[in-house]
Amino acid sequence: MSPCRGFMLLHGFDANDSHCHRMTWDIYAMRHCRKRCREISQKAHRMPRSPTLLCLMTALSAAPALAQTTATTPATATPSQTEPSRTEPGQTIPAIRIDEVNVRAGAALGELRPLGAVPPAPLIPLLPSTSASVIDRADIERSNAPGMLELLESVPGVSINRVGGINGTIFLRGFNTNDFRVPMYIDGDRARGRNTLQLMLLSPEEIERIEVIRGAASFAYGSDSLGGLVNVVTRRPRGNAFQPGFSITGGDSFILYGTNGNRVDGGIGIEAAGSGFDARVSITGRRSDDYRSGAGRVRNSDYETGSLGLNIGYSPSANQRVELGLRVTSVTDGRGSNQPAAPAATLREAVLNLYSGRIAYSGTFDHGLFRSIEASIYRNEFYTKLVTSTRAASQITTSNSYVMGPVMWGGRVSGMIPWGPTRTTLGLDVISEQRPGSDSSSAVNRYNSAGDLLSITPTARRQTGPAVDQVNAGAFVTTEWDATRELTLSAAGRFDYVYSNPSLTGLSSANLLPAFRAAQDTTATAVTGAIGVNYRPIRLIEFIGNINNSFRYPVPSELFSQGLSGSTYTIPNPDLRPERGVNFEGGFRVHFPNATFRATMFHSRFENFLANVSTTYNGYLATQRQNVGQVHMTGFEGDWRWQLNPALNFFGNVTVLRADNVTTHRPVAQIMPFGGRAGLQYVLADQGIALTGTLNWAAGKTRIDTASEYKTTGYAVMNLSAEFRLDRLVSPRLGNTTLSLSANNLFDASYRSAATIANMNYRQSDTNPLLEPGRTFLIGLRNRF
Repeated sequence: MSPCRGFMLLHGFDANDSHCHRMTWDIYAMRHCRKRCREISQKAHRMPRSPTLLCLMTALSAAPALAQTTATTPATATPSQTEPSRTEPGQTIPAIRIDEVNVRAGAALGELRPLGAVPPAPLIPLLPSTSASVIDRADIERSNAPGMLELLESVPGVSINRVGGINGTIFLRGFNTNDFRVPMYIDGDRARGRNTLQLMLLSPEEIERIEVIRGAASFAYGSDSLGGLVNVVTRRPRGNAFQPGFSITGGDSFILYGTNGNRVDGGIGIEAAGSGFDARVSITGRRSDDYRSGAGRVRNSDYETGSLGLNIGYSPSANQRVELGLRVTSVTDGRGSNQPAAPAATLREAVLNLYSGRIAYSGTFDHGLFRSIEASIYRNEFYTKLVTSTRAASQITTSNSYVMGPVMWGGRVSGMIPWGPTRTTLGLDVISEQRPGSDSSSAVNRYNSAGDLLSITPTARRQTGPAVDQVNAGAFVTTEWDATRELTLSAAGRFDYVYSNPSLTGLSSANLLPAFRAAQDTTATAVTGAIGVNYRPIRLIEFIGNINNSFRYPVPSELFSQGLSGSTYTIPNPDLRPERGVNFEGGFRVHFPNATFRATMFHSRFENFLANVSTTYNGYLATQRQNVGQVHMTGFEGDWRWQLNPALNFFGNVTVLRADNVTTHRPVAQIMPFGGRAGLQYVLADQGIALTGTLNWAAGKTRIDTASEYKTTGYAVMNLSAEFRLDRLVSPRLGNTTLSLSANNLFDASYRSAATIANMNYRQSDTNPLLEPGRTFLIGLRNRF
């Protein structure tokens, strides 16, 4: 993203070029503007003579005044109204991030703004023909969501699989994050290690925006990206890093209460900047008792989380930045969907800890082969203690499972080379997953008929799983070529190398030894690629299309996991073959001055598809990961934003999906067949009032795999929210304070997502599959200082 483009985002035009005046709706002129912006960007690094960067620096230093001005003057243009509808492939996030410039200028400092006609564009590099969605900071604050599940549910093609109050996974284009087909990234780095739990590790208050690539992205992001990916951009410090002296520049705080489960969220962030440095330290916490569905209380759905984050940046010059990020997160929660249901059996994360650190660099250059470079290295370490309790008439059996690690190391480096009308990005990335194995212990308490404790029979803690190491390294190239004024062609290619090595200790049975010995020091390689096209025959419409292939190598937990979890045993399968797929996608984007409509159709075919297969082992119910054949998926996604007038916006999306295993002639389980959302937003920016209403709906699911799921009924759920700027409505002395009120599931509907997973060994019930939360009223206060 060039400095010229940042100036456009901030002001709606570029004073240095007449081509760049009000280009939001003119696709042709946008292309000329980008060309001129690149020319200006090359000059922008010769500080202080670049007028564009001088304007940016002025905007940064004037942020407090601008924020104060916006408290009394309505904004003239929203970020979504001025942001282009597509990003340049290979773009880097510059040292002075443009989305942060908007933050500093008041665009995300609690200012109540219309959604606008153009959805925000992602910052994560992607091909222009790729489908993507963005949840920005204003969306996050408007929703009052307890976690990422509810935030992601608003994206086309996404449905959620809830297993507790904040615990669960998502399905994106039919693929579950629990099955390692929709990876999660944090600030562009792969977050792997707790695929079943990772979506609850970040509080919404720690997030600046969420970017979702919809559709296979193996060509740029490697193994796992079969259905797409989720990139979470965490909040960064505000303030002018180039001001003399290092001092506190501001911060924010929030408190939120919800009636359902007595939910309480809270946190505070402090920011400082100066002498080339900027910093943000934040503390957030969330807790809730068991939530209530429309049918009653859901036992064992409570949770409690806490997080401490530190982000420090240093900018040796205006076009370079080095960043250090540290985060510690701790979670305790219950799985309300455990079967048999509580209190007969409970499964809890007694403790889930994440320790993460990251060092990153971004820079742009006036000379040399690369005009921009991004690099990062990170380390994540997990620790989990799972406690399972089962009750019978005369005894209680408690099992403790200690999951040490994994320890994840990774890194990524990429650089963009501009060659005339062609922009090419070269990159390398690597992930190392080290799992030291798991331990377990148990105890059986026996009671007499009067309830008196008779005996305790403990089992000593012992190793129950082997240590496993896996490394995935990849090299990739993406390129975009403006062939003509109307036509842009793009292509990408990637080579992956995977190495796996399990240990031979900690096996539950000597019968597994030959298979694990054969699986030692195994390697695999794969080549993936993509081609895409963007065609703009007239100024109002853009046609897109792409073809790509995908690859996913089984992760260690699929290959080598073993042991008892609750009442089900897991059997390892070191002989799994990689999944491979071919994906076809096409669609169009319509850009009116006051509305944007986007539609995408896709068809995907996968071989060696992996699924859990039910079996038995030593008398236990058991599951094993197996290649089960070929799967075909076909779907449609559409979304729109329509700014009917300066105050009223009509928005929404719709998704249709069908998936079949053509080998077994069964439908693929947990597929949302037909659903979407529609909403209205009414904003009186000058008065500090914003009202939003949304209707989330889905058709009933009757086309099911009867071996693994139950039918679900359709639903329509109404959510209402209101935001009030108290400095305008009550007194300027209250400063930048926003009061938010929400009513979720207003009519207390009793419903469940079609993607929620059922345990077919037990009858259908309110917790199998799990019902969604019922009516909830929320009140919150946010203050920025």
